[in-house]
Amino acid sequence: MINKIKKAYKAHNYVLIKNAIELNHFGLNFDFNSLYEFLNTYPNVHYELKNNNIFMFQVHNIINKDTSFIFNSYIMYLLNILHPLKFKLGKLDFFFSSKGQRGGSHLDEEHVIILGVYKNTYYHIKGKDVKVCPGDILYIHKNILHHAFSSTERIILSLSLWDNND
Repeated sequence: MINKIKKAYKAHNYVLIKNAIELNHFGLNFDFNSLYEFLNTYPNVHYELKNNNIFMFQVHNIINKDTSFIFNSYIMYLLNILHPLKFKLGKLDFFFSSKGQRGGSHLDEEHVIILGVYKNTYYHIKGKDVKVCPGDILYIHKNILHHAFSSTERIILSLSLWDNND
């Protein structure tokens, strides 16, 4: 996996890695029931509507002193794999929509690792549609225009990564 991400990093590109992780192994097999239970259990984790759309949400920076035990093994796994690239860890966010939706096109100032968690999410990147399924990892280099869309409800985790000189 690191070689594919390293190649995409050097080429200022993106890469999809199918079946990259087993969600159950990392305790990340969220569905909407477990996601809402998470939000109710940890009320200091807050979420907002995306683009004033009542069907799309972002849960900001979900790792804190109360929730870190849930995500630590996944984060440590990624940090070990990505160690040669010497990224600085950013924040981990949930993005979800409760029905099929299209997100707005945008550029991220940081690199992004997207993990498919529940159902499928598509990303339109460089004129292509990339299907991210549960357990797939999508690396997107910073400053690449992209947007997400789906025909059904969906959940992803998004981890921001910064270059050491940023």
